[in-house]
Amino acid sequence: MTNPFDIIKKQNLPKPKTLIQIGASGGQELEEFINAGITDAVLIEPLDMPFSILKHRVQNISSYIPFQALITSSNGKKFEFNIASNGGQSSSILEPDDHLLKFPHVRFPDKIELIGYRLDSIIKYMEKKKILHFNKIDMLYIDVQGAELFVLKGAGELLDNIKYIWTEVCPGNAYKNGARYQEIISFLDLYQFQLVYFECPLGLMGDALFVKNT
Repeated sequence: MTNPFDIIKKQNLPKPKTLIQIGASGGQELEEFINAGITDAVLIEPLDMPFSILKHRVQNISSYIPFQALITSSNGKKFEFNIASNGGQSSSILEPDDHLLKFPHVRFPDKIELIGYRLDSIIKYMEKKKILHFNKIDMLYIDVQGAELFVLKGAGELLDNIKYIWTEVCPGNAYKNGARYQEIISFLDLYQFQLVYFECPLGLMGDALFVKNT
């Protein structure tokens, strides 16, 4: 599987050192981040079970901060969060649609109510509480199952200074009312991000890398 750090290296772009991950799950990408030279990270996950695994995995990495929250486009709004049967990895604030057909082994048997918060508000809170140990975010790494635009719209002015955005993208209706990749491209164009990599198998979820034009 392609990862953004290989793409960045092949294009002779500066290596990111700091990262915020939205939808960190149980920390499956930790080794990837460490090997890529990410020195500081905030790893955000809303669900109790994967978050407990994430906390355990980073307990000896002081510069990798786990934080439990649901990131959306506004503060204080309640969501019915759909819990996936694959350890929560396909869980989303959106209801599954074609995902049920493409991945019939993954079910969504449960829902829980969660309150969402904007990413810029979470970062301000962490700064105020002196939880955050870095003041420059090099990369935003998003894996939120169709809710990518919620995250991006809630990032606000953080997008002015972020260099790289690696995000899951979808060409169809994996989740009801999920963001199409065209919408993500159009939104990030407003912040001078250029699409430099796009991989999306027909009808399935894929990935895209955006780089800030400077």
